[in-house]
Amino acid sequence: MIIQRINRTNPEKVFVVCRNDTSTAIPKGYPADFVFDGTRDGLDITDVNTGNAALSTLLVGLCDKEIAASAYGLVQCYGVNTSAPLYRHTTTAYAIGDALVLMTASSILSRVAAGAVSAWLPGMVCGGVVATSAATSSSTGTVFLRLM
Repeated sequence: MIIQRINRTNPEKVFVVCRNDTSTAIPKGYPADFVFDGTRDGLDITDVNTGNAALSTLLVGLCDKEIAASAYGLVQCYGVNTSAPLYRHTTTAYAIGDALVLMTASSILSRVAAGAVSAWLPGMVCGGVVATSAATSSSTGTVFLRLM
């Protein structure tokens, strides 16, 4: 793990070193899941769009920079991230503190209904207001990660 220390202008962030196990690059900011296939468990990652909703519990975090196919890179697993990919709803705005979940078909994060994940502490929460949009779209926003 690489830990960015707290200073006066930046909050603490934690990164893990991971290897992209897919044949394509995982873009900056995209969420990534661990691959548990008996080969390099806990080291290899995949883009979440190659999995399914059941794999959301294997979430590592958000890629710090693009990670090329079969290359190593950093994935943020703790702290504030200001460029997380978010799904913009047409009817529901995001509020600070909303729990976030994966939309595996789009490699993006989405809010869940209040109380839907109240049985446990969510690993990702919204850190800023995201307004509704005229049409369903993607955007970026601030999130707080606690995936350690």
